[in-house]
Amino acid sequence: MNIESRLERRLTELQDELINQTLSLFGDDCLPYQLKTAFYETPRHKFVHRFQSPISGKWIDLTDDNLAQNLTTLYTDRPISIFRNELGELVSTVSQPSLVLFMIFLLDLQPGQRVFELGGGSGWHSSIMARLVGPSGSVDSVEIIPELVPHAQSTAKQLQLDNLHFHLADGTEGYSDRAPFDCGVFTASTPELPPIFFQQIKVGGLLEFVVKLPNHHDLFVLLKRTEDLSLIHISEPTRPLYIS
Repeated sequence: MNIESRLERRLTELQDELINQTLSLFGDDCLPYQLKTAFYETPRHKFVHRFQSPISGKWIDLTDDNLAQNLTTLYTDRPISIFRNELGELVSTVSQPSLVLFMIFLLDLQPGQRVFELGGGSGWHSSIMARLVGPSGSVDSVEIIPELVPHAQSTAKQLQLDNLHFHLADGTEGYSDRAPFDCGVFTASTPELPPIFFQQIKVGGLLEFVVKLPNHHDLFVLLKRTEDLSLIHISEPTRPLYIS
């Protein structure tokens, strides 16, 4: 077996482990066939160009030459740090895989739907969603960090996800050019829900929202848009989640 075949085999093993981890956390019904397929077709490592080692703390530029030795780290069920600001603050991660899969499962995405994402980051989360809504649907992902957008765009192009669009902007303003959306996803936590989303989510549409709480804790909730321009709380996880 050549090096490429061994790497592919190891990748599948690690993806299988993440699937099993997700099932153990959230139950046997949380990964329908379509979502599993989208996960396997959207390898997490392709969205990581540079990351901070959780062991040494050093930043690693991911290449074909060092991929094999970093593959296990990239497929551990934890967030991966991909960007710190000038103050050294962690401002972007590739989120915990089981959390990403569970969040997408709760949206029950269907072909043809339009999805808004706040906090595009690496582009991995939105790429899985783009596969689920298909060519007749679309995902508009807004990211405020200029350094991240080109990498996300290039990876989406490489995977031929023509229905996925990244925008360099402030996601708290939504994206009026494509509104209203069937679903909205906040993959970056925020202390409050921007009022604009009361208008930009369709009636009956869902909004996943991560609330930043004191003491560095986050609360994940699922909201549903109602006829009277409000959003009602309909669900939240009963198990601990690692949100960054």
